[in-house]
Amino acid sequence: MFLVKTKIPPSTIQIDFKRSELPLDASELSKIVGIENPKIYVEIGFGNGEFLVEMAKRESSSIFIGFEISGISVEKLRSRVKRENLRNVFCIREDGFWGLYFCFPDSSIDKIFINFPDPWPKRRHEKRRITERKKLILFFRKLKPEGKIEILTDSENFVNYTVEQAMGIFKVKAEEKKDFSITTKYMRKWLQEGRKIYSILLEKSESSFSAENKKYYDFEIEKLPKPKMFLERKIEKFPYRKEELEHKVFKIQEGIFVKFFDIFEKENKILIETLISEYGYEQMFIIKIEKRGENFILDISPFSSVIRTEGIEKLIEKLSEGTLSK
Repeated sequence: MFLVKTKIPPSTIQIDFKRSELPLDASELSKIVGIENPKIYVEIGFGNGEFLVEMAKRESSSIFIGFEISGISVEKLRSRVKRENLRNVFCIREDGFWGLYFCFPDSSIDKIFINFPDPWPKRRHEKRRITERKKLILFFRKLKPEGKIEILTDSENFVNYTVEQAMGIFKVKAEEKKDFSITTKYMRKWLQEGRKIYSILLEKSESSFSAENKKYYDFEIEKLPKPKMFLERKIEKFPYRKEELEHKVFKIQEGIFVKFFDIFEKENKILIETLISEYGYEQMFIIKIEKRGENFILDISPFSSVIRTEGIEKLIEKLSEGTLSK
């Protein structure tokens, strides 16, 4: 027997990463599925799960983890995995960038697949593209030595943008692709329409990573939220009235903002609907203030699925001390 630090509810394949010990431990996943020393493959944005499932069928000695924000896509993948009776597929309902940041230690992934990502063609939307430089540098860190990213797209502009962003980070190869070992529903449709499909291969190599990019990422990483476990706060009295918080926005510090929604009060208990934005990462949860003995206990509700970050810790401290400011 071993202590399970990765929470996977029974009869599902979805990792409850916000209630798991982070980053995830590949050796623990290998014990869960009964595969020794598996390769770890990740797909960002798995859609209906067709590609992920087909890959998992072909490489039964590897573990496949898909990131997707759509609940409908998660359910479609679950159905496919159950139908194929696969044990080596998991999914995480989260944006791929944040999922990789929180869930994987550096140098832990063998390959990342990104199939037909949204090209976000308008220039003002560049920061949303999955191959924006900061994201590519994060992927570089998470890949094992000589790890790869394989990208398929039908947008030539997206190819040019990705190649430009990847220079000085990866070894880059981009070409039109005509032969496919795996095709999906939409790929088959586009091929029938005569669309060109392009392949971008990014290979990790320490020699290809420029000092300029390392300096850039070391600076940017300081701005990302950091997981941190913290204890509940014991206070003599909650320092705020309902009307001082409800439907109001507060600044915790530069880059961290919180908005409170409905507040529910009853005897000896207060529940506060809360949204925190921490350097672009948003989480919704319930703050609970409950009377215990002579004091009140202030903490995150145990029913909230949340990564306890430094930003949330600072929020709880300010809320308990009465030092929130707009």
